[in-house]
Formats: sequence, C-alpha cells, structure tokens
Amino acid sequence: MWENKGLDFFKVGMLWSFAIAAEILFFLIIDKNFKSNLIYKTLIFCSIASFIRWGLTYLVENFYILLIVQTLHGITFALTHYTMIFSINTKLKQSSKLLVQSVYFTLNGGIFITILTIACGHLTSYTKEDEGYLLMSLIAFLSLILVYKNRKILK
Repeated sequence: MWENKGLDFFKVGMLWSFAIAAEILFFLIIDKNFKSNLIYKTLIFCSIASFIRWGLTYLVENFYILLIVQTLHGITFALTHYTMIFSINTKLKQSSKLLVQSVYFTLNGGIFITILTIACGHLTSYTKEDEGYLLMSLIAFLSLILVYKNRKILK
C-alpha cells in the first residue's frame, strides 16, 4: 500500500525496520522502569497511542512523519506485550501462568491476527487498499473502551 502511495521498496523496508528497532530498544529499557501499579495507565496509553498511530498511518504519506508513526507502533506493541506478560507473571498463581500465557499467545499471535489479516485483506479488495488502517484504529478504540470498563480488575 505504501508503494502505491509513492514510497519505494527501500523506504517501505526502512519503515518496517524502524518499527522493529524501536521495539527492541524499548524492550531493553522497560524492565528497569516498569512498576506494577502502572498496568491500567499503560494499557490506556497504549490504546490511545495505537488509535492515533493507525489513524495517522491512514492519513499520512510523508516518509519522515511515517517514521515517527512507526516508532509509535514499536513502542505500543512492545509496551502492550510487556504489560500483559508482566501482569500474568505478577498477578497470577504459578499453577495458572502457563495456561493464561498460552491463551494470550493464541489470541494475540494466532487466531486474532489471522482473523484481522483476512478481514483487512477482504476489506482492501473492496476499497482503495488502506481502509484496513481505519479498521485497526477502530479496534484500538474498542480496546480503550474495554480497558476503561475493566479498570477495577486492572488496578
């Protein structure tokens, strides 16, 4: 889709690489700075930042602004993942951790991603290709609502 918007193959690769680099750097520093009382606030932040990120990905075509947007991806993806694993490892009994981690990874990395990938692919066949970003923005907004509604559990 970015190539169709005028970005060459190298720049598209740079955008993906930049997001991964931001993610790795974030993982290197988060463990020293994360506190267990920040779980709810962190998930709220990630939901809002993801909503903004997907919306900007839809709206922006400037390569340099997209680099910043991709940094948001790296940070929100890494921070959400870290927060979930941190929560599982600190809030649950030892006997439950393996099951909960398995369900989390199944939903996060398997079934959910597959369904969304198919949905976005199907959506692009009826649109001008980048409306999948709006779908992802909507899902981030819905996650914000879910996190807010379940704030008592997360605090």
